[in-house]
Amino acid sequence: FDAQHRLAPRRPARRDALPARPRLPAVGVAARAAFTAAAAQLGERRHAAAQPFAEAVGAEIRRLGMPHARFAVRFIEEEGAHGAQTIEFVVGTNPELPPGPLQRVASGGELSRISLAIQTVAAARSRIPTLVLDEADAGIGGGTAEIVGQTLRRLGRHTQVLCVTHVAQVAAQGVQHLRVRKDDSGTHIDTLDATERVQEVARMIGGTRLTDATLARAEEMLRLAAQEDGVAAAAGTANAQASPDTPGQKPKPATRRRRAATD
Repeated sequence: FDAQHRLAPRRPARRDALPARPRLPAVGVAARAAFTAAAAQLGERRHAAAQPFAEAVGAEIRRLGMPHARFAVRFIEEEGAHGAQTIEFVVGTNPELPPGPLQRVASGGELSRISLAIQTVAAARSRIPTLVLDEADAGIGGGTAEIVGQTLRRLGRHTQVLCVTHVAQVAAQGVQHLRVRKDDSGTHIDTLDATERVQEVARMIGGTRLTDATLARAEEMLRLAAQEDGVAAAAGTANAQASPDTPGQKPKPATRRRRAATD
């Protein structure tokens, strides 16, 4: 009680010494006005970029083996930390079905290729340091698989790409190649030299039995890939890809720049 009595006379003085607080309603009004102006400017820029972006991504998706694919950007008016709209990617892969949200419509393999298409278009401005793609070549082969590989190689000029693959046409496009293998002692990752890489790509083409024909084809695929992107290869721009060593065995990705890895 004595301590309270001694401190009581000082309390008004301490309150008077505090700086005046800004009126909260006024601060809120100013913040709302600033947010509204910034969100409106951002919304205009988004709407201006949406159509060209959607057209470019759609064209890239169709290049990657989905000839009937449709891609659009949908705006949902909903305020949040990133503006006055929420952005949703809408895709249709079946001409007989209406387009829907990307995460609901696309299968695993389709999702990988659509993600690849988006990253390819956005690569020039992307801040993502590493892109990991698992089974981007699911359900494709032949010329389409080669196009997927070329797209990955091109994307590797702008960002680090690691792709797990079972397809020789895709693996041959990697600037570096890793082989993932398993035995009783665990999982191992081998960095392949030029000779080993020819043998590995040949194995992906023809199975465990290597012939002069499959070795020659593998060597040709690697040579053509290097010719198409010799500048990027010489500069050390990297991507990584992986394929399985045992039929039915899923490879595990290794972490390095654009590399091809087989398991």
